Amino acid sequence: CVFPGEAGVRVRVRSRARPGPQGARRVCPCSSISAAAMGEFRVHRARFFQLLPSAVRGLAHHRAAPRLGLARADGSLELFNFASNFVQEKIIPGDRKRLIEAIGWIGQDRLVSVGLSGEIIEYDLQRLCPKYSLDAFGGPLWCMGCNCEETHLAVGCEDGSVKLFEIVPEKIQFERNLDRQKGRVLSLAWHKSGTMIVTGSLDTIRVLDVKSGHCKRHIRVDRGDITFRNRKCVIWAVGFLSDFSVVSADSAGKMQFWDWKTGTLLKTHPVAKCDVLSLSVNESEDSIAVGTAEGTVVQFQRVAVQSDVAGAQWVRTKTFKHHTHDVRAVVHTMSALVSGGVDAQLVIRPLMDQVETKSYETALRKILFPHRNLVCCSRTENLLLFHFPEQLELWRLGSSQAAGAPGDVLPVSKKPDKLLELKSKVCRTTDIFGGLKLIMGVLKTDSSLQ
Repeated sequence: CVFPGEAGVRVRVRSRARPGPQGARRVCPCSSISAAAMGEFRVHRARFFQLLPSAVRGLAHHRAAPRLGLARADGSLELFNFASNFVQEKIIPGDRKRLIEAIGWIGQDRLVSVGLSGEIIEYDLQRLCPKYSLDAFGGPLWCMGCNCEETHLAVGCEDGSVKLFEIVPEKIQFERNLDRQKGRVLSLAWHKSGTMIVTGSLDTIRVLDVKSGHCKRHIRVDRGDITFRNRKCVIWAVGFLSDFSVVSADSAGKMQFWDWKTGTLLKTHPVAKCDVLSLSVNESEDSIAVGTAEGTVVQFQRVAVQSDVAGAQWVRTKTFKHHTHDVRAVVHTMSALVSGGVDAQLVIRPLMDQVETKSYETALRKILFPHRNLVCCSRTENLLLFHFPEQLELWRLGSSQAAGAPGDVLPVSKKPDKLLELKSKVCRTTDIFGGLKLIMGVLKTDSSLQ
């Protein structure tokens, strides 16, 4: 049994065959050898597998497909299938130079990303590698969004511009620039009509007309109470509702609603005493989820008020604490809240008010490690092969010459020894494939490495 943790090996002696009820003999489920053929065995507890999962940088969910795309800080991407019990279908190996900031779906089978490299990258989901890259010529790219018709892609750039790209079969091509602002564009969102785009930056929210490319409304955001007065307010996430109201999440810990036509503030909801980093609106626009820097995910729902007051109001309804650090991305599906962040966990929290019957599918899920074997062993030679994202490590287990009773902890006479460290080749050119990557390592029964 292998566990990540501190270096060292502890050896235990346990009886494989123990008497059970009515004289029956219980067999260890990890072994294919019958209990009658085995008397005692030694359990090595390995604490030198130092695997550090990479932080989650972005999430993308297509409204018409049960698939989720996940981007990590090491440049890798993962695809999950919601229809098959949230199984991890595919992994696209990462590249440290890719530095992904946002990902998105075009249709149900095209996945694109933008990042600090300044390139838009589309991926081949069959070969599990980048398909092509396109330089946006705007410096680092911080955000992206596709309109509902999936005909155009908007990208927010470091130089303050929003660049519009036309989506055609098999590729993406540049169309034109919208009005440039002062300062980087950190977030953006399309209106469902496809005629306007809202963007967020430092202290500012802007509404752009897609047809003319000009700014229709410029909104200055209040920095909040005295705690945040001395620093700029960062608009980390924005949304554009069908009724043309704008919702924003900022570094002052607020979620706010705005009337874009007049530029006036409609409602402020204090969320936390730290940054609100992510925001997601569900398809019916009656629920909003936000993620904070303190690891919480907060849900707001639109509920009907008393009959003497027209319309409905947004009310804070649920708060979930499943993360230990920043929640960098959140996705609000019709039946669950999906979030990820610095702690590298993908948390899937079903919404119980949308569930008819409780079952295994409605349970809370926390996905941290890949859905594949990360450790291979050679039983005859006491060898372990550890699979890291960019390297393989071959270790020989420690040993003990002492004897003891079942359950005793024996002293280690020979410490574990690292025999081999095989790193992936790093490409030093500008090729988007980033060199060779280690996909899988297998240790054969004769102790040879494949």
